[in-house]
Formats: sequence, C-alpha cells, structure tokens
Amino acid sequence: MARLLYNRGLAEPSQLELFIASDKRLSGDPFLLPDI
Repeated sequence: MARLLYNRGLAEPSQLELFIASDKRLSGDPFLLPDI
C-alpha cells in the first residue's frame, strides 16, 4: 500500500493525512448514481 501511495505522489505525511481524511461526501454508494 505504501508503494502505491508513493507512486501516486503521496510521499509526505501531510499529503497522506489529506488523502485518508478526504471529503466524506465523495465516498458515497456508487450504485446510487443513475444508470449504475
């Protein structure tokens, strides 16, 4: 997992914190989208 995040440009602890604590509105159920 660490290698994947590093390869995506998330190398600093502050970047990782922002990624992990992302906006909860973006983590909804994808099956609620139309045509899914």
